[in-house]
Amino acid sequence: MEFESIRTLVDEPLLNLARGIAERRKITLDQLIRTALATEIAKEGVPVDVVEDGLRHWLESQFTQAIDWHDLVERLRQRGMVLQNEQAGPAIVSMTTGTLHFYLQELGLDVGDLKSRFGAPLPGMEPGARILSVLPIRLSEADEFVF
Repeated sequence: MEFESIRTLVDEPLLNLARGIAERRKITLDQLIRTALATEIAKEGVPVDVVEDGLRHWLESQFTQAIDWHDLVERLRQRGMVLQNEQAGPAIVSMTTGTLHFYLQELGLDVGDLKSRFGAPLPGMEPGARILSVLPIRLSEADEFVF
């Protein structure tokens, strides 16, 4: 999915409220604005499949471009999503609402293939694990981590 930059003017009180909401939800202000825009578009009756096709395309590109699990998790996190273990297998889920977007299998992704490509199993795949993408955050090139 290609993104285009837009410029808009927002009064300071509204911007400060939006920043506070984004901070509490642990998402970027960009993600909050995109979510609000998508919500308003949905109210106009735009078919869900149009929105889903765009998200599917973007997710597929992120899995293709990611160099390892940490990179993939960060790409998803920046857009307000996590990998979560659901009944039917690993899925992409909204961090803020818990909305299930897609199962990996719906995107044509195989966990075994990703394990081979990334050289490691999907973190958190031990029995009973639910949130798969709660990984250490990379701080530097030296791979120092915090939990």
